[in-house]
Amino acid sequence: LDNYDLYLISSSYEGFGIALLEAMATGIPALVSDIPVFREVASDTVLYFSLEQPAQLAQALRAIYEGKISLTGHSLAGQKQAAKIASSESYLKSLNSIYKKYS
Repeated sequence: LDNYDLYLISSSYEGFGIALLEAMATGIPALVSDIPVFREVASDTVLYFSLEQPAQLAQALRAIYEGKISLTGHSLAGQKQAAKIASSESYLKSLNSIYKKYS
């Protein structure tokens, strides 16, 4: 991942989005398909495109290439988001809420 400039994924379905989370954690900006799980994982820290409108992907790539979209902010925001949702504290909090719900 250290050699990536951009993480691009065009999935129509993902169970959790661990690969996206790993890219975000390492500071790689991401351009991803607009599916619910990616919204849940990344919130507004990545760039999205519609699978139903492939021209959006081409437009986003062109804008990045031409410098019209800066990826630096997405990189930093992604790292913060990944740390927030994948930290041990966050995991334990989620796990505790599940135990409380079913106990």
